[in-house]
Amino acid sequence: MAATATQQVIHNGPRNLVLKYTIGGTTGDASAEQLLDLSSVDSSVGIGRLRLEKAAWAMTGLSCKLSWDAAPDVDLIEMSDGSGEVDFSRFGGVVNSGEDQTGDVLFTTTNYTASGDGGHFTLWFKKRLASAILQDISPLAGSAAIAGLAPEINLLLNPGVGAAQLTGLQPDRTELP
Repeated sequence: MAATATQQVIHNGPRNLVLKYTIGGTTGDASAEQLLDLSSVDSSVGIGRLRLEKAAWAMTGLSCKLSWDAAPDVDLIEMSDGSGEVDFSRFGGVVNSGEDQTGDVLFTTTNYTASGDGGHFTLWFKKRLASAILQDISPLAGSAAIAGLAPEINLLLNPGVGAAQLTGLQPDRTELP
C-alpha cells in the first residue's frame, strides 16, 4: 500500500480551518492522491475560496509536495525531509490560481519506504468570503445593495442626517473580504 495521509480536523470555524495529517502506509510513494476533500470538511466554502496561511511539518526519510487540484494542478508547497515551518500570512496566503478548480488539495510523496519513513504536518487555511459587488446604488434615495453574499446585505445612507445602517449580516459573518 502506498503512502497514505490520515486527516485530523483541529479547528473548523467560520473563517479558519486547521488540519493535521499523518503520513503512513506500507511502502511506495503516493502520486497526486487526494489529501483534502473540501466538500467533506466544509460544504459552505466555495471552490477556490481557501488560502493557505501557514504550514509546519516533521518528515522522516521522505518529502511531500502539496498541490491545488486544478487543470493542470497548481503547486502549493514542498515539505522536505526533516522539520520546517513557513508562514504565508504576511503575504496574504497562497491561493489556487489554476483553471477548473475543485477546491481540493492533493499530495505526492518522494522516497517513501516502510523502513521508518513517515511524518506529520499541520496546515492553517483561511476561508475567503464570497466577493461582494455593489449594486443598485441610488444616491438620491441614499441606499446601496451589496450582492454576492448570503444573505444579501443592504446599506442605507441618510446623508441629510449623517447616518448609515447596514442590514443583512449573519452573526458569524460580520466582516467583508
